Amino acid sequence: MLTLTAVFTDPGWCDTHTATWDFGDCTGWIPAVVAETHEPPAGQGTAVASHVYDGCGTFLVGCAVVDDDGGVGTDTRVVRVTDVVNGRVRAWFRPPGLR
Repeated sequence: MLTLTAVFTDPGWCDTHTATWDFGDCTGWIPAVVAETHEPPAGQGTAVASHVYDGCGTFLVGCAVVDDDGGVGTDTRVVRVTDVVNGRVRAWFRPPGLR
């Protein structure tokens, strides 16, 4: 399981926020857990989500944070998955001596 955290600030220190993550593997946008503080001169917070990938690969991951005034902030990062514990993959692969 991969857990990602986005950090955000908002000059509207009284604004509330929602956030979603796209993990880049066609599973779609999923809601994030948002924790925020509202103290001048800016609001700030985090948007956290976890995901399990079905296979190895390189994925473009994105996060979108939206405030209650409709302001949107987005960012992306490349994530490389190099080791996956997955029954689908392990079903066809058996080390010699275990077949």
